[in-house]
Amino acid sequence: MISFAAISAVALLAAVRAGAPAGYPVRVVWDAPAGCSDVDTFFAGVAARAERVRRAGLGEEGPRLEVKLARQGTKVHGELRLVADDGGSDLRKVDGATCDEVAEALSLTAALALSTSAGVVPSASPGGQAPSSVAPQANTLAGPAVPTSTTAPAATPAPALPPASPAPPPALAPVRPAAPAQAASGVSSGSSPASPGRSLSSWLAVGLGPAVGEVVAPHLSVGGTAQLHVAAPRGDRLVPSATLGFLYLRNDLLGTADALFRLVAASVTACPGWGWHGSVASVEACATGVGGWLMGSDAGVTVSRSVSRSWWSAGAVLRARATIGAGFALQLDASAAVPLVKRRFVTTTPEQTVGTSPAVAPLVGLTVVHRL
Repeated sequence: MISFAAISAVALLAAVRAGAPAGYPVRVVWDAPAGCSDVDTFFAGVAARAERVRRAGLGEEGPRLEVKLARQGTKVHGELRLVADDGGSDLRKVDGATCDEVAEALSLTAALALSTSAGVVPSASPGGQAPSSVAPQANTLAGPAVPTSTTAPAATPAPALPPASPAPPPALAPVRPAAPAQAASGVSSGSSPASPGRSLSSWLAVGLGPAVGEVVAPHLSVGGTAQLHVAAPRGDRLVPSATLGFLYLRNDLLGTADALFRLVAASVTACPGWGWHGSVASVEACATGVGGWLMGSDAGVTVSRSVSRSWWSAGAVLRARATIGAGFALQLDASAAVPLVKRRFVTTTPEQTVGTSPAVAPLVGLTVVHRL
């Protein structure tokens, strides 16, 4: 396969001999979903690492960088194809958790190829003569000068890279987004995806949706839940996470009831990262605890009084999540909790039990989750 260095060397040498202005012209073809990085940020990353390159002007020839980003479930897939004027090309592929990570890795890969070629192509004078003090080099950015003729040859073959060079050759396997800052010696690319400098918002997600459960038997209660999720931004496997939830349930939303019960509570759910993870869906086991207030009143008497009692429970959650695109996911939480304090609600005149704490309180919540 034609290496990145050989392709870019041929195209850049042709541009110099044609009398192009200072800097090597590079064309960029960009294809990415809306809001998924942008071409200016990508080329800025390339130019920051390969100082002698510039965007090609109208009608200028030069190597072409074809960049394509696409969302695939919870991941982002990126492709970079370097195309020379003679039609030769080379392709690199990178997968990552976010668009910015993938674009960063691809810009580094492109800069490595262009920078490797920059030390090989000599400067050209307006008359087509190359100064005798400047000689083509077979090494990358280092090595002694080799005397050469003062007249540029009619056709110069693309220089071949040596077996070993100070920088890793671009023809290696695709670079993982987690290591772009370590791929080139002496080049700084900022924080890596796993560095502590990652913004807090990339660790947070919010969810909102309906919930249904039984907190007082034999009554079915319906309501809603809001959640705040905290988890490391990894799309390729399950990671430990924590969820703070707010829950509101009442038993009269589906029709009239002789006794009215309402639950206002907060929940904490911890997931150690145990379960199954696929390309677009995952299932994991978690533990949960719920605490709040349970309020009850008798709707079947003339004079009704309300009572409030604390509610405490602990149990297990089976959480299933499926990606639906654009940073959104559909999450189903099915929990079974054991009430830690048993409650019994009775009415007087006549005395009658209208509700008790169940042995196991089932709860199902369906939320739409969005990563911030």
